Amino acid sequence: MWGKAVCDLDHRNFSVTIFVVVATKPMSVELSLERHTMSEQQKQAKNNEVASKNDGPLVTEKGKTSIAGVVVAKVAGIATREVSGVYDLGGGTARALGSLRERIPGSKTNLSQGVAVEVGEKQAAVDLEIVADYGVAIADLAAGIRRNVIDSVERMTGLEVVEVNITVHDVHLETEKDDEPAKEEQVQEPAPAPVSSDRLEATNGQQQDKPEQQADRVARTVLAVDGVHSLHGGAMGEVGTYLPGRRVAGIRIKDQACEVHVSLEWNSNIHATAQAVRDALRPEFPGAVDVFIEDVLEPENA
Repeated sequence: MWGKAVCDLDHRNFSVTIFVVVATKPMSVELSLERHTMSEQQKQAKNNEVASKNDGPLVTEKGKTSIAGVVVAKVAGIATREVSGVYDLGGGTARALGSLRERIPGSKTNLSQGVAVEVGEKQAAVDLEIVADYGVAIADLAAGIRRNVIDSVERMTGLEVVEVNITVHDVHLETEKDDEPAKEEQVQEPAPAPVSSDRLEATNGQQQDKPEQQADRVARTVLAVDGVHSLHGGAMGEVGTYLPGRRVAGIRIKDQACEVHVSLEWNSNIHATAQAVRDALRPEFPGAVDVFIEDVLEPENA
């Protein structure tokens, strides 16, 4: 009886054990695999999200490149003027103000006149207001403008141009004569007082006695990069590093981070130039270096 009881007990235990193993353990394994799969999917989604944020030539691990709206507007304006059949840019008010501005001695044509842009981290949108020459097929003209603007902006800035909206305000007739600018007497500014050689030597001696600061080294390194025309102090002149008795514009240093604000030569590749600035500053700042493109130099024939 004892042996039978033991056998029955073992039989019961064996049955229970089989039930637990067969019915319960596969469910546990299935849930574990499902959780593991969900975890891998979440990690992959997170990696894709991070990659999408860092994707593109303007955002890199070593820093980001920010392009001011005036740069995109100037590039788009010049690209529009290059198309045959475009007489002028801007609405009536903008052209009138531009005509008055050009009468000021020493002033230049506003290349961003009639151009409005919206600039994001990776994309840009352009709105143009033009005056077309009479007899030009406006549909073909708009297609040529749109193609040239997109090619120029994307080539120089690396931004994706999502749309180019064109408004034709007027057509220009060959019989129309532009108002000749009135001849105005140019006011000659008095010549600066000459500086004596003794004073000049003393000033140079004082400058040479000042030790070179980190901001000076950064400015000298940035200006030596091909494509960089000058340092830029920002829209309101707020960007700079203050040193005893002077200020280095366009350079902002904080801890191990550095911001560089520059104006570039016309037709220089913005992405390549910004990367060259980062590479040049890497010995000084091995971390991130943010480059802000504030302006581009106007071409000589503009």
